[in-house]
Amino acid sequence: MKFLEGKVLPAIVPPLAIDSNDLMLVADVLVTDYSSIGIDFLVTGRPTIWYCYDYQEYADERGLYLTPDEFPGPWVDNIDSLFQLLHTSDLAQINSSNSAKAQFTVAEDGQASSRVLDLLLSDSGIVSKQGTERKSILFRHSFIPNGITSALLGVIANLNQEDWEVTVAFDRSKVMEDSRIADVLDSLPAHVNRVPWGLSKAQDLDFEAAKSQLLSTYKICSEAQLEILRRGWKIEAERIFGNKVFDAVVEYEGYSTVWTGMLSAVKCKGKGFFYLHNDMGGELTRRFPWLEASHSLAVRNGFEVVNLNSPLAEKNTRILAKNAGCPLAGTHVQDNLIDLDGVAARALGDRSIDFENWRDTSRKLVIIVARISIEKNQVFAIEALSRVDEASRPQLAIIGGGPQLLQLKEKAASILEPSDIYFSGDIANPLPYYLAADMLFIPSLHEGQPMVLHEALALGLEATVLPIDGCVDFVKRYGGNILERDLDKVASYLSAFEYGGLINKSTIEDSISNYRKNVVQPTIASFINMVS
Repeated sequence: MKFLEGKVLPAIVPPLAIDSNDLMLVADVLVTDYSSIGIDFLVTGRPTIWYCYDYQEYADERGLYLTPDEFPGPWVDNIDSLFQLLHTSDLAQINSSNSAKAQFTVAEDGQASSRVLDLLLSDSGIVSKQGTERKSILFRHSFIPNGITSALLGVIANLNQEDWEVTVAFDRSKVMEDSRIADVLDSLPAHVNRVPWGLSKAQDLDFEAAKSQLLSTYKICSEAQLEILRRGWKIEAERIFGNKVFDAVVEYEGYSTVWTGMLSAVKCKGKGFFYLHNDMGGELTRRFPWLEASHSLAVRNGFEVVNLNSPLAEKNTRILAKNAGCPLAGTHVQDNLIDLDGVAARALGDRSIDFENWRDTSRKLVIIVARISIEKNQVFAIEALSRVDEASRPQLAIIGGGPQLLQLKEKAASILEPSDIYFSGDIANPLPYYLAADMLFIPSLHEGQPMVLHEALALGLEATVLPIDGCVDFVKRYGGNILERDLDKVASYLSAFEYGGLINKSTIEDSISNYRKNVVQPTIASFINMVS
């Protein structure tokens, strides 16, 4: 309205005191852009024209619930087309409101408030069912299909919805780029609130300059820069969540600088938590040097840090305190979790695996389930297997895809027979392979606490690991084998280890029962105690 002050226009500018609902009652036609007022106007039965001159820019930046072709009424992207529609002799002929009313305003009968009160306050209503107020928790995560996502799904699956209101925030643009993320979000329980969070345009030059400096140097260079960033991210948080106040906020992934900053600005009457799922020293030096900025933001904004085991906690605490230049607000150790019911269903449901023609059941079967990459170190297993005498050599199935797949196949072809090794490539459900295997092997260079260890434990498959802190800690507590990182010693073990035996439904039921008792129940109790 300030833009219009003092301007002479061939139009009536109504005072702010007049409610838009009153204006809609007297309007013959509504012209709007992407506002929900276009839906409200449907009850009048009069036409709406959607003027979307910046459609692509708006869709990329903010996102839309409907495509323009789904709008209830015609849409145009230029002023000439708008004028042409407005001068149509019979505006009713261009309107699709009648059919749209059945889709969008079927409950617009003047009794909506009464129905809401009944839903909330009647004997069978929401408030009566809940009895006590639930606590609210916000998780920020990418939901890329990987082990970290599986761990978060495990936490969410084990939080009682009668006690917890769960909200997840995610990057809307990534969902649009990767349909697998949408599939993961669709798999969430129906009671979980989903908040797509898209970055808005530059708020001011100071904020953009401060953010650019952070992302290019990986450091917080001054208190002034940090305050500018906090101010900008506060605006973003209020734009998305308004006045919503959470009891706890959790940056679950721990790999995004921007989202760490934005989450720190969300209103929270409890604590913020920042998860570290790996050896951050290895991640910083081998893969992601920009994590220094994420760690600094988390610590400087008061997040308490969560590690997956005590040895990692000691290492990571030193690294984060050094990067941030100040001590941590608090540290915690929490096991990962899996969605037990989901794991059992996927393992026992579709038992089909596509290596029947390759599999020789007279030989033992070792599987590696991981993204194929340098840090997962599948090449070590291939070289160790090549040193096993052919008469006692087990078969090796490498489950998963990744950037090193082609190189790994070439390496295997140079030192192994085709009958020795199998590559599945990317697959949606690796769990049936656990049921066919005698051993899960983890040769990684560094790990936090691999979800495959949890899956193997729940399904009754024995795990063998190399001396990696995250794996050793888990195996010492829950069982398995630890080998030296020596090719000849690993080859000797592969030659002589015992058959794991057939994993059947009874075996799985016993293993799941034990996993629930020994892992799920104490871990979820510890998590709730941490965030409460």
